[in-house]
Amino acid sequence: MIAAIADGVGGARGGRVAAELAVRSFIDGYLDQKPLSGVAASATAALRGFNRWLHATGRSDPKMEGAAATFTAMILRGREATVVHVGDSRAWHWRDGVLTRLTDDHVLNRPGQDHMLFRAVGIESDVKLDVRVQALEPHDRLLLTTDGAHRALNEAEIGRILGRRASPDADAQAVVQAALAADGQDNATAIVIDVIRTGALDWASLGPAARPCPCRRRRRPARSWTTGGWSGNWPTGGTRGCFWRGIGRGATPWC
Repeated sequence: MIAAIADGVGGARGGRVAAELAVRSFIDGYLDQKPLSGVAASATAALRGFNRWLHATGRSDPKMEGAAATFTAMILRGREATVVHVGDSRAWHWRDGVLTRLTDDHVLNRPGQDHMLFRAVGIESDVKLDVRVQALEPHDRLLLTTDGAHRALNEAEIGRILGRRASPDADAQAVVQAALAADGQDNATAIVIDVIRTGALDWASLGPAARPCPCRRRRRPARSWTTGGWSGNWPTGGTRGCFWRGIGRGATPWC
């Protein structure tokens, strides 16, 4: 599952186009990536092409001059949510009454300039994404917000809305309506996701996670095996091998 949110900056038309295309391009690009590349690598590759296009278009098309967009997405796979982020939209995780912010705002840390972005899609020819992995459990809630929502509401207010446990759509609307009532000076968007149950362990992610495993003295091609939730390889005729198990945030190698 993919959930993404973007907030345009720049001119009214350019910002709207940048935000809309950022989400569409990311989803299409991510689904075109090879599954074994890993979630983080696939997500980064999916957005970089659009970022280059937006940056170049903003320099050549007067109607798109200065166009950029914040971007925050969650990819839910197996028992984890991978957050990819740039800008000042936010991702949140709520469990048992505790609200945790999963992203940092890429804005200037100066009085009166805390709304000015120094990182966003389209600002530079290459984009640097923050990536964070959050382990999931049944009954967790996930939230994406644009700055029009979380600048108007504090974390306690957001947590209280999520704690009502109405439907995801109803609570997303409640976040937006509360933000507009409190401030009303900016557009506000919110997406709420309920984790009903977690999926099976994402074995496809074990490949990228296990590559750094420092196996040595592999004399002949290794034999691979999987048993009881463990996977591994042992070099035929060698003296050292590796095995790993997917737990929590990924695969833990034992060599």
